[in-house]
Amino acid sequence: MIQITLNKNHILNYEKGDIVKWLKTIENIGIDSYEIVPVTSSDNRYHIDLSDKEIYEKFELMVSEYADYILQIFRDGITTIPFSNIFTGTILRIIKRESTDSCNAGFSFCVTPELKAYPCHMFIDDNTDGIKFDCNFRNNIKNSPLFIDAINCNKSTIYECNECEAKHVCSYLCKGMCLDNNYSPNYERCLFMKIILKKIIIFLTNDYNKYKENIKKVLIAKNVNL
Repeated sequence: MIQITLNKNHILNYEKGDIVKWLKTIENIGIDSYEIVPVTSSDNRYHIDLSDKEIYEKFELMVSEYADYILQIFRDGITTIPFSNIFTGTILRIIKRESTDSCNAGFSFCVTPELKAYPCHMFIDDNTDGIKFDCNFRNNIKNSPLFIDAINCNKSTIYECNECEAKHVCSYLCKGMCLDNNYSPNYERCLFMKIILKKIIIFLTNDYNKYKENIKKVLIAKNVNL
């Protein structure tokens, strides 16, 4: 699995159909899946400023074409093409009427070569001290402000998430980014998720019954349990 990070330059130079060309190239490099995420940066060279009308419109076009391309794979029942788990996960949650919580940071963790543990890699910086990864690690988590903040940061404690139509199915919330941004989610990621969700809802409403077997076949092939 690889992660593709989109920045301001991808959006400004985007032309209709580009995302499909990019994805077809990625499909040929022998991966099982990928994730596409908009960059989170205050650096104006990369920041996707959605208050800019041109950037907003191109961003919306790109994500819409991305969703259309992947949902056609479901209609066709193609199981050999890699794509993002955001589609399988979101479709399955809607079909099964299940919800997803925030990311697992705080319940999962990462460990540096120096044997310091953090809720995830997003929490590692020069100003934050992780927990020593030794035999006392499990007990020390409950006394760590770093892990406590990560555990308590979730969609139920974030106002924007509670007001969002994607709150029950969104898997794009990053706790590290939220805490860095005073408990506010990344708007570029939010819009990305909202566009994809809207496309999936329309797809399931109009096409699920007609393509039900193909949809199931793709979900099963992507190791998603029905």
